[in-house]
Amino acid sequence: MPIHDSPIKQMRKDKKRNLQNKQAKSTLRTAVKKIYTATTADEKQNNFKVAAKLLDKTAQKQTIHWKNAARKKSRLAIYINKQQKETKAK
Repeated sequence: MPIHDSPIKQMRKDKKRNLQNKQAKSTLRTAVKKIYTATTADEKQNNFKVAAKLLDKTAQKQTIHWKNAARKKSRLAIYINKQQKETKAK
């Protein structure tokens, strides 16, 4: 345990930020899961818009790396486009 005031304050700040980052990542994972569990193409498209926005926000706040966010968005877009082509082919 730190003795001086500034490291004690830093620990409080770290704890608060850690909780905020956990919440942001949890919300992000839930949004991505909603894309995979959606039944219709419209639901998937709407959920993708929400997830993409969350990915951009978490990357902007540096909770996740911006390249990680870009990669996830790209893979989700590929998945959605593939699903739409399969439904049109049927």
